[in-house]
Amino acid sequence: MGGSSQQLLKQVASRKRLASLAIWAYRCVLVLAGVYLVVFLLAWISIIPSWFGEGTGAMGPISVLAVPLLAGLIALILHRGASPQEAAHAVDEKMGTKDLYLTASMLEEAPGEFAPLVDKSAESEAPKVQAAAVVPFSPWERLSHVVLVLALLLVGAAFMTPFDPFKVEAERQQIAQRIKKLQEEKLQAKKRVEVLKSQDLEAKTSKPVANAEAELKKTFAQMKKEDKQANLKKLNQQQKKIGEQWRRANEKSLKNTSRDQM
Repeated sequence: MGGSSQQLLKQVASRKRLASLAIWAYRCVLVLAGVYLVVFLLAWISIIPSWFGEGTGAMGPISVLAVPLLAGLIALILHRGASPQEAAHAVDEKMGTKDLYLTASMLEEAPGEFAPLVDKSAESEAPKVQAAAVVPFSPWERLSHVVLVLALLLVGAAFMTPFDPFKVEAERQQIAQRIKKLQEEKLQAKKRVEVLKSQDLEAKTSKPVANAEAELKKTFAQMKKEDKQANLKKLNQQQKKIGEQWRRANEKSLKNTSRDQM
């Protein structure tokens, strides 16, 4: 084919690729926006944890950017371009040239005795054909839909405060507080055991301390991760025992110190 015909088919193929990419991107945005909305509603009513920590909205506004970015990536993977034959068929179909350009594109790969005549006819018709007329592409309506959907998601993510009708988030926070308290109690108990062991106590005093340490280790070993209430109860009991040993040891140390001073 001549230069004009080839240029026309390249322009048509480019517009068909661009149109395919835009359509795929539009569909992906709508689908992902629906998925985002479902996740947003679940986070809003505290069925699932809120995204990006504490904030004014159930999910961070920045998370909305994931919708167009992911949609664009999927569209790049799934969209398809147009072969020269497909572009030629589109020109013939739109302009009513009775498979002139399709024949010319096929004869280019397998030229025959009629190739010069076909090329000449295609070249003469090429200046009359506009690629924009063959593949109309006006993305503005779809783009306005995308902007509107993303704007609504952005407003919801930024300004809608979490709602907890089933008290799921309240229970989640209570469990977190219990775990934190349990860890603090465990650390305090360990510190008391270490202080008792470091004191220069008589054997009579050291034996109860050793027993208290052994019981504390046994309690740690028996703790069940899922049973927070029982763990806290056991730890409190051991803490009371260790506290009692602490007081007795201090009292005995004070008595010994008073006798030495006398």
